[in-house]
Amino acid sequence: MGHPRTVEQSDRYWRQAAVERLRGMGIKLNRFRQNAEGVASEIRRIEPAYRGGDPNLVIRAWMGAAAAPKAEVQRRIYTPSAAMRFAALRSQQAEPRLKALGSTSVRSYP
Repeated sequence: MGHPRTVEQSDRYWRQAAVERLRGMGIKLNRFRQNAEGVASEIRRIEPAYRGGDPNLVIRAWMGAAAAPKAEVQRRIYTPSAAMRFAALRSQQAEPRLKALGSTSVRSYP
């Protein structure tokens, strides 16, 4: 999985990691208990120190992550290389120009 881009993706990443860690400890969660509330309740059951609060924050704290995901990943603006600009220019020059519907060169029908 690449870098999570949204908060939901980040929460899902940490939740899946917590499920794997719980499995390693011998605690099995069926697929209906792998939601944030189910994972957090299992964490609270084995670690009484993580009481209350948002389930996603409990999962993040237990996994040793920051309380909130980092700001959204900075994206670079796409700038085509010189070769790509040249190819685009050639492609535009090769295409026939479309004439407007009101142009005089359009054949008139009786």
